[in-house]
Amino acid sequence: MPTLGPILDHVGPFLLVLFRISGVLVFAPMLASSVIPARVRMLIAAALALCIAAASAPAQSPQRRFEDVPPERLVEELGRLARLPADGIFVAARWQPETSTVAVTVGTREDVAAGIFHRVAAALAVERLEVLAADIHTFDDGLVIDHFTAHDPDFAGAPPAARLAEVADAIRAALKADRPPEFRRRWNPFAPRPAAAAVPPPRVSIDTASSAAATIVEVFAADAPGLLHALAREIFAAGLSVRSARIGTHLDQVVDAFHVTDAAGGKVTDPARLAALRRALEAAAAPVTGPA
Repeated sequence: MPTLGPILDHVGPFLLVLFRISGVLVFAPMLASSVIPARVRMLIAAALALCIAAASAPAQSPQRRFEDVPPERLVEELGRLARLPADGIFVAARWQPETSTVAVTVGTREDVAAGIFHRVAAALAVERLEVLAADIHTFDDGLVIDHFTAHDPDFAGAPPAARLAEVADAIRAALKADRPPEFRRRWNPFAPRPAAAAVPPPRVSIDTASSAAATIVEVFAADAPGLLHALAREIFAAGLSVRSARIGTHLDQVVDAFHVTDAAGGKVTDPARLAALRRALEAAAAPVTGPA
């Protein structure tokens, strides 16, 4: 008996094309019209952007995608993402006074550079930003939108506009360079050192069953400057691609979940390869306790 499976597999791409065509032929003239009230035009833009996001988001994305992004900012970012040329990159760095953090958004296409997540994490580390949270998304059509929330230890309050521009420029340069910027975690002899027993060893969990499209790698470790970049570097060195990720910091502990695939976009299940990845991530997440 025929099933709906083959049809349902094409519903998302069909809706994505439909929404984009309607955006050009129907909604674009409406949004440009001065007859329609501005509030109504804003609601139409928000609805269209959310429909595009829902239709194009990969199945392996975390269920809580975009929930921390204000709707008006999401509309703006998805609009810029939809208009990107083949080699386009947009980066926005904003100060968030309600949380005293810097919000960084990166939009591009996955074929702009190898290891986009790795490069952005390296640029943030080089700029001394401490990443507190991140949501990484690669859509099925190759569009990428990454959100980072970071603390800038260089400033007690709001960083000047020049500093935010510096961060954005560093990320653009990292994506356009032949190779990502270099950053290595270093021992700080002046930093307070907790007792060894008080710092649990890093733990890496690998799940090959929960997602049909990707291997889920979770890292639990003590927070440290440059940790996210160290983990991203090892994932990239293993020949894997981060399709989506959710990064969180709770007190002094990080819980990072990466949905990864191999170079061909397939799920990684080889036990030897996964064991090597586990060892590399555990070593990268281990506290730096002395000079190298």
